[in-house]
This record gives sequence, structure tokens and C-alpha cells, in this order.
Amino acid sequence: MSKKNYKIENREVSKLIPYVNNSRIHGNHQVKQIAASITEFGFTSPLLIDSLNNVIAGHGRLLACELLGIKEVPCVLVAGLTEAQKKALVIADNKIAENSDWDIDLLRLELTDLDSLDFNYAELGLDFNFDIVDDIEEDFAPDMPSGDREPIRNMTFTVSDEQHEIIEECLKLAKEYPLQDPAGINENSNGNALYYICEVFKNNVS
Repeated sequence: MSKKNYKIENREVSKLIPYVNNSRIHGNHQVKQIAASITEFGFTSPLLIDSLNNVIAGHGRLLACELLGIKEVPCVLVAGLTEAQKKALVIADNKIAENSDWDIDLLRLELTDLDSLDFNYAELGLDFNFDIVDDIEEDFAPDMPSGDREPIRNMTFTVSDEQHEIIEECLKLAKEYPLQDPAGINENSNGNALYYICEVFKNNVS
């Protein structure tokens, strides 16, 4: 394996060239989250570029810099890569990170600590969708008409600002209507409203 040379240099944002075939999509919402991270922590992860100012890795950070009006960014100049290696690195930089897993218990503990410290981590894209549904502690279960405490589930979703506004509006409207399912009538107003919205949608499309 040939030895690669790496050097950190500051480069003008306007002169950096994104890879035209970059298959990783960075939506506006994510770019805003990256920008919030840069604002909070500074520019902690340099871009990877070649000698011609072509961006190999860091396209999302580059878009965030443009959004923030940052003129110069630190870049790692990677020399000695073949064209094939550059193409592969563009993909690997994004894909390899996706192949790791979270320790959910430790992650929840860390997020709980951040909550206790009044740190608004949601703006940084840390409002995780854990892709799991957990049973909630019985003490947190809403009271049912019968006095029983049925097993309930906590569901976490990640949405954009625009989606959040629409969801909030729909939940508010749905709370004005009675639920058709008596088992769903409890003190959990948001859950009841979401159930009603889903029930109406299901009946209209089935």
C-alpha cells in the first residue's frame, strides 16, 4: 500500500468544488443542523479535498459554511489517491459511519443528562428516532376510564420544522373530536389525537 500524504490548510469556501456525483443527499433541514453544530462547537471536522480543491468528504459541512457566510474552512489536503480511490472515499466517508450501532441505554442516559443541563440538543439533530418502541414505566401510564393501566408504547419521530408545524396544527384540531375507540380515551391528549388522525386516514384510504 502506497503512503498517503496529508496536510491541513485553510481554503476559501468559494473556491472549493463539490463532487458532482456525490450520492449523499443533504437536505435543508440537515444543513441547518450542521450549521447549528458549527455555531455551537466551532469547525471541529475539516473537509477532505484533493490538490485541485475538489471536495472528497464534507459536502454537508461545506453547505453549512455557505449558509453561515463562513469564508474560509480548514481542509485536509489528501495527495496520492487514484481517481478510483477518491470515488470510493466519497462513498466510504458516509457509509462506514452508518455501519455502527448505538448503545441505546447509554445514549438515553447521555440525552437525559443534557436535558438536566438545559442543553437544547434537538437543534443539532440529536432528537433521535431510536427505531424501537419501548414499554413506558407504569407510573407514567395515563389513567384509563376503568382504572386499569394498560401497557402503552412511546414512539419518537424526527420531523422537519415545516412538518412539525403541520403536525402541531393537526393535533390541536384532532383534540376537538371524540375518539371512536373507548379504549383510547385517557389523559394522553396527544396520543389520543394522533390515534384519531390515523383512524380517519385509515378509514379514508381503505
